[in-house]
Amino acid sequence: MMLNLAKMKSRNTLAGLLLVFLGAGIFMMARSFPSLPEGHPGPGLFPGILGIGLLINGAVLLLFPGNKDHEADTEIKTESRALPLLAGVVLIILFPFLQPFLGTYPSLGLVGIGVGFTLRLQPLMVIVTVVATLSLIYLAFNLMLGLPL
Repeated sequence: MMLNLAKMKSRNTLAGLLLVFLGAGIFMMARSFPSLPEGHPGPGLFPGILGIGLLINGAVLLLFPGNKDHEADTEIKTESRALPLLAGVVLIILFPFLQPFLGTYPSLGLVGIGVGFTLRLQPLMVIVTVVATLSLIYLAFNLMLGLPL
């Protein structure tokens, strides 16, 4: 299957618009959640952060809808990703079964590395992304919120 660059740009623009509206909606709804006394983070903190992240990613897609590395080419080859996607979903489904035996962070790490390799991403980028994600989760939940996982 071949994708035309203009078609890819229009799909990215549409995805960007959807992400901007979805992110803005989630952020606005999260602001309506009740706050806790004494300035503690309330139930709207995490959805609010997710809404901002979606909004920013949507804006990036709107500002840069095409891949500049391929602008000289008129067509970009895409390959079927059904099997890697299925394998990634299976790995995510395995997380609740691994977590009681290995713990949260090792289980998340294994699932993240498995999904990254299943999608044939560069090994160094997979490891850096997993370590950064686990560090952020530890910082947010264990240190900031005092909720050990």
